[in-house]
Amino acid sequence: MKNKALLIFLFLLITVVATNKIVDNKSIADKNSTIKNSGISTTLPDKGFIVKSGTKNENDSLSALFNRAFNAFDSAKYNVAINIWHSILGAYETVKDYENLVIATNNIAVAYNNMKKFDLALDYFTKAKNTAQKYKLYKYVDTYTDNLIYYYEEYLLGFKTREVTKDAVDYFTKEGQQTYITKFQEKLVTIDEMLLKTEKAISAWEAETKSTTDKSKLTYLNRGIADFYTYTGKIAIAKEYYLESLKIAKTTGSDTSVSNTMALFSNFEQVLRHLKNDEYVNFWKVESPEQTTKVFYFTDIQYVSSDSLTATVTGGKYDNVIAGSAFDVWACVYPELEEHDVFSLGKGKVLEVGSYNSKVGIKLFNGINPQKRVFIVDHAYIPVAKKQGYTSDLAEVARLEIIFRDNQNSALYSFNVLNYISDIAVEEKLLSVMLNEFVPLHSFIDDLVRDDPEYGGVAETGEFKGKSIAEAIKLSTLETSKHFLMFVKDFPAKYLGLTFKFVESYFSWIYSDAIGGQTKISRQVLKANGNADFRKIFETDSASIVQYDIVGKFSDSTDELYPLDSMDKADKYSLAAVLFAEWMKDNDKIKRAYLSRGLYLKAAGDLPGAESAYLKSLLYAHVVDDSSYMATNQHNLGILYSDLGEFQKSINYYDSSLAIRNFIVKKEPSDWLWERLGGSYWGKAYSLAGLDKYAESVEFYELALASYDSSKSTSASGDKLTVLGNIADVYSKMGNHKKSLDIYDKVYELSKLTGNKTKEASGLFDKAYSLFELGDYIQAMDYYQRSYDIYIAMDDYDNAGLCYSNIGQALWNLGKFEDAIAAHNKAIEYRKKTGNLSDQAFSYDKVGSLYSKQGNPEKAMEYFTKAVELYQTAKNDVGMASVYDNIGAMYKNLKILRRHSTTLKKVLQLKKKPTTNMQLPRTILNRGLHTWNLMTQLTLRKRSKKVLN
Repeated sequence: MKNKALLIFLFLLITVVATNKIVDNKSIADKNSTIKNSGISTTLPDKGFIVKSGTKNENDSLSALFNRAFNAFDSAKYNVAINIWHSILGAYETVKDYENLVIATNNIAVAYNNMKKFDLALDYFTKAKNTAQKYKLYKYVDTYTDNLIYYYEEYLLGFKTREVTKDAVDYFTKEGQQTYITKFQEKLVTIDEMLLKTEKAISAWEAETKSTTDKSKLTYLNRGIADFYTYTGKIAIAKEYYLESLKIAKTTGSDTSVSNTMALFSNFEQVLRHLKNDEYVNFWKVESPEQTTKVFYFTDIQYVSSDSLTATVTGGKYDNVIAGSAFDVWACVYPELEEHDVFSLGKGKVLEVGSYNSKVGIKLFNGINPQKRVFIVDHAYIPVAKKQGYTSDLAEVARLEIIFRDNQNSALYSFNVLNYISDIAVEEKLLSVMLNEFVPLHSFIDDLVRDDPEYGGVAETGEFKGKSIAEAIKLSTLETSKHFLMFVKDFPAKYLGLTFKFVESYFSWIYSDAIGGQTKISRQVLKANGNADFRKIFETDSASIVQYDIVGKFSDSTDELYPLDSMDKADKYSLAAVLFAEWMKDNDKIKRAYLSRGLYLKAAGDLPGAESAYLKSLLYAHVVDDSSYMATNQHNLGILYSDLGEFQKSINYYDSSLAIRNFIVKKEPSDWLWERLGGSYWGKAYSLAGLDKYAESVEFYELALASYDSSKSTSASGDKLTVLGNIADVYSKMGNHKKSLDIYDKVYELSKLTGNKTKEASGLFDKAYSLFELGDYIQAMDYYQRSYDIYIAMDDYDNAGLCYSNIGQALWNLGKFEDAIAAHNKAIEYRKKTGNLSDQAFSYDKVGSLYSKQGNPEKAMEYFTKAVELYQTAKNDVGMASVYDNIGAMYKNLKILRRHSTTLKKVLQLKKKPTTNMQLPRTILNRGLHTWNLMTQLTLRKRSKKVLN
C-alpha cells in the first residue's frame, strides 16, 4: 500500500454503502432556486462592495464572497464556508441587504448541521428565522419557520415545534398576514394532536415495561419512552429513561441496541445545549480533580487591539469548564489561507463561566498578520473536569470534537455523554458496530483490490505489514480500531472541523499502511519486557518512528517525567529512545537519546549508569560535531562527579564545558546561552568549595552572577538568588558570618521583590543561621519563626520541621531546656507528616540529650531508643552511631561505666562499618533545565540544610 492523501475509493464507498438521512438530503443545494427550504442558496444579486482603503475591488464584493463560501461548502469545507458567511453578515446588515443576510445565516446553520454540530445548527436556524421576522421578510419567516419545525421534529422536540409554530401564528397575526396565519394555525392543531397522542403512548409503553422481562424489548421500550418524554419537553425524565435503556442494552449483548440508544442520547445532549435551559446545566456534571482539554468553537469575537481580544466560546458549566483556567488557541484547517492551517494562534484565559457559554480573553502570538487572526471556527482547547480514573480512546477523539458517523450518518457519541457515563464496555460496542459496517463491503473491496493495481499492493510497514487492503480490513479487530483512534488523537488536524464516516476514515488509515502514532507506540513501549519486545515494536512501526521523530518525543517525555517521579515511564521511554536510535543508526538521535537516558539514570540514583550514558552522548556529539551537546554532557559529568565527591575530576569537566560555552556565547550571544554559561560557572564554584578552595569558589560564583546578569530574561532570577546564597554559605564556612549575614539580607530583599515565597522563606532561614552563629539566639529565633510561617503556609512540613528543630537548638543554648524540648517535639510532629525517618530520629536524639542534661535518664532513654529504631529502619548507621555516642556520654556522666563501655563498642562497630553511598547534604536546590531546540541541560547544585547540632 502506498501512503497517499486522497482516495478515489471513498466516493465509491459512499455510493455503495450509505443512504443519507432526510436531514442531510434537505441540506443539499438546489441549483435552480434562490431560496431553499433548509438548504444552501447559490445565486445572489450583486448588492454592493466591501470598500477597503477607499477603493472598490470586484473580488471583495459580497456576492463574490458569498459564492466563495458556497464553493467551499460544495467541497465539504464547511468550516471555510461558515467563516466566510459569518464574516459578511455585518456587511449585509450595514447595506440593508436583509434578504441575503437571512440566507447567509441559514446557510451557516446548514453547514454546522453537516458537521454534526446540531446545537449550533439549531441556533443559526433560529437566528435566520428571527432576523427574517425583524425585517418583515414574510416569505423567509414562513420558510425558516418550516425549516425549524422540520428540524425540531427530526430531533424529537415536539414541544419546541409547538413553540415555534405558535410564535409564527402570533407574529403573522400581528403583521396581518392571513395566508400564513391560516397555514400555521392548521399546523398548530396537528402538533397539539401529536403531543396528546405522545402523552397517551407514554402511559401505554410504561405499562408494557412492567409486563415483560425480555431485555431486548425493554431496551427498545425505555428508549422509546425517553424519545416520547423528550418530545413533550420532560427532559429530566427522558434522560433517566435513556440511561435505563443503555443499562439494559449492555447486558443483552446487542451492540446495535447500544449504538441506537447512544445515537439518540448523543443527539439529545447536543440539542439541550441549543435549548439553553438552566434546569439542564448540571445534567453532565462531573465532580473530579482530574482534567482534560476539550475543543470549543467561538461564537463571538471582539478585538481589543491587534493582538488581544475577548470572545465567547460554546462551552460553560454544562460542559464542566473550569473557571479561570488557561488554554491554547489553535487555527482550524483553512486551505484558502496557507498561513492559517493548524498552528498555535495564542494563549487564552477563561474570564467568566456561564451556563452554556463562557467569556474568554486571548493574547495572540502574532496580531499583525491578518491571516493569523482568530476565526469563529478556530479551536479553543479549554480544560474541563474529567471523570476520575476514566481513560478512553474514543473520549480522546470526542474531546477534540471529532465525531465519526456510522453508515446511517448517525453520530453515536459526544464527549459529555462519554465522560458522564464513563463506561468502556459501551464504547467498545460502538466501535464494534462501526467496524462491522465493513462486512457487507468485503466482496466489493476484494473486487477493488483485484481489478485496480492502485489498491492491490501490500503494506510495507505497520501492523498489517505484508497484507493487502482487503486482508487488512478482514483482519481488523477492536484493538486495531483503537489504534486508529490513537492515530486520530495524535494527528487531529486531518479531521478537525470536517465530517467523516468511520468506514471512510478507517479505510484511509489502512490504505496509508495503518500508521502508528506516538500514543500507540508509547503504550506498547510501557508494556515491553526486554529488548525483544522493543525490537518487535520497532520493526512494526519503524516508518512512523522515523517519520514522526518518536525518538525525540520519547527523549522529551523522559525529561518531563523524571522530575515528577514518574520513574517507571521515564525508564521505558528513555530506554526505547536509545534502542530505536541505535537501530535507526542515526548518530544525531543516538546523541540525544543517551543524554536523556543519562538524566533519567542520574535521577534514579544509578550514577555509574548515568556516567556511561553521558560519555556515550558525548562521544556521538563529537561524531556529529555538535559543540552544544559536548558542553551539556561535560557539564552533566561535572555534576555527577561532584555528587560522588570527586571534585577535581568534576572541575576538569566544568572547565571543558566553560571553554565551549564561552566560545559559543561570544559568537552568538543569547539569554539562554548566558544562563547555561552561568550554570557551568556555578557548578565549578560548588566543586571548588568542596575542595575547601573558598576564595576561588567565591570568584567563580561571581562569574556565574555576571553571566546571569548578561541575560535579559527573568528566568534566571531564581538561580541568581541561589548563587548569592551559595556565596554566603562559603563565607559562613570561612567563619565570616558577618559577611554572610549581609549577603543573606540581600537575598531576602530580592526574593521579596520577585515574589518568590520559597526563596523568601529560605532567605529568612539563612539569616537566622548566621545570627545563631554570631551568638544572637533571640534574633535568630525570630527569623526562624518568620521562615516557619511561610513554609507552613506553603504546606512545606519538611522545612517547617527544620525551623523548629533549629529553634530548639537556640533555646537549648539559652538554657531553656523545657522550651527546647517542646520545640523539638513540634519538629517531630511535622517530620512525621513528611515520613523522613532520619529527620525524625535526629529530633528524638536531641530531646533525649535534653532530658539527659536535665538529669532524667529514663525519659532520655525513651527518646534515644526511638531514635535508634528510626535510624535502624532508615539504615542510617552514621545517625545510630551519633545516638550511641550520646547514650554513652549520659552513662559516663552518671558513672555507669559498664554500660558506657558497652555503648562505646557499639559506636565503634557502627563507625567502622563501610558505607556504599556517600552521605551528602540535604539539598535545597535540585533543578533540571532543558530546552526543546538546541539541547537538554541539567543543572543540579546543592545548598546544605543548616542543621544545628
